[in-house]
Amino acid sequence: MADEALNVFISYSHRDEGLKDEWVNYHLKLLLREGKVSTWQDRQIEAGAEWAIEIKTNLEKADMVLLLITRHFLASDYCYETEMQRAVQRHHEGTARVIPIILETCGWQYSPFQKLQVLPKDGKPITRWPDRAEAFFDVEQGLRQVVHSLNAQREAEKLKRQQEETDRLEREKQEQERLAAEQHWLMQAETQRWKQENRQKDLLSAEQKETEYQGSEERIEGTEQPSQDEGIPASEIFIDRRKVLWWLVGSLGWVIALISTTSRFFRPALRPTIHKDDLLLSATEKSGTDISEEKSGSEIDDSNGSPDKKSKYAFNFGWLDMLALVLIPALIFGPKRLPDVGRSLGQAIKGFQDASREFEEEFKKEAARVEAEAVERKEEEN
Repeated sequence: MADEALNVFISYSHRDEGLKDEWVNYHLKLLLREGKVSTWQDRQIEAGAEWAIEIKTNLEKADMVLLLITRHFLASDYCYETEMQRAVQRHHEGTARVIPIILETCGWQYSPFQKLQVLPKDGKPITRWPDRAEAFFDVEQGLRQVVHSLNAQREAEKLKRQQEETDRLEREKQEQERLAAEQHWLMQAETQRWKQENRQKDLLSAEQKETEYQGSEERIEGTEQPSQDEGIPASEIFIDRRKVLWWLVGSLGWVIALISTTSRFFRPALRPTIHKDDLLLSATEKSGTDISEEKSGSEIDDSNGSPDKKSKYAFNFGWLDMLALVLIPALIFGPKRLPDVGRSLGQAIKGFQDASREFEEEFKKEAARVEAEAVERKEEEN
């Protein structure tokens, strides 16, 4: 790819325009044709344009500034104070290259650009060369070297910018790859953690099911023998057996108490009814009317005269029975559940009392019926 043309700003005094035209129109023409440079001078300002603004604009964008030094240039306020001062400033900033070209003998050694490399060689003014064409050729050669240096510098900067851009893109790519790898690693770690948690859950579930299965087998088979209780302290086995023993003893006492209470409940209630039936049968079949009347009267007197006694025997509990009914549930169910058991027992006793009263009422009705039948039979016999 061809090098881009360098912008060349030509600063001169209009009194030196003949030397300027000779330099630009003849000795700089080859560089212009080769496209290595593109020149600008104030004669290119179009009509109606503000020349100060145009000069300043082109001076600021110039890559190379050629100062055509003569006594007229050094005497021009605008050339010296404005164009030359700004050009030297940009040269020190590194944004432009300033090349003073000495056209005639003058005091340029005392100017701000005295430390800059000048053309022609050794600062010999062009007008003092025996052959002016040779002097301008020397300037052209020096200018070509500067153009080549600036093009190489520009290319180096361009390559540097390209390399920086490439490095930036490479860093971004590496950063993206690093982030992608980190994200992938995090996903793998999360997957492994999830799998580990699932495995632990499965193991815990399997252990729980195994424990429940073993517990069900132990409940079916009964209490294990001490030889089979591996890992269970002997004190716990003893306590479990003691609980079982207390439960058996308590249950047995509870059954005995229930049987005793039931027998006491039904025995006194049934005895008078059977006795009266026997008396009625024996009175009617064997002794006749007097015996029947006497026995029936005695029975009626007995049935009517002792309702409190029947009530007493209908539900006869001793203090030992009550103590057994309290202590045995306490041993079986424990003190904490004793209030619930007491309420249940109270309800049961109340049910027994209601049943006893109903039985007593039925018994009285039956006795009254028997007495009425006996009276009727007596009246019929008389």
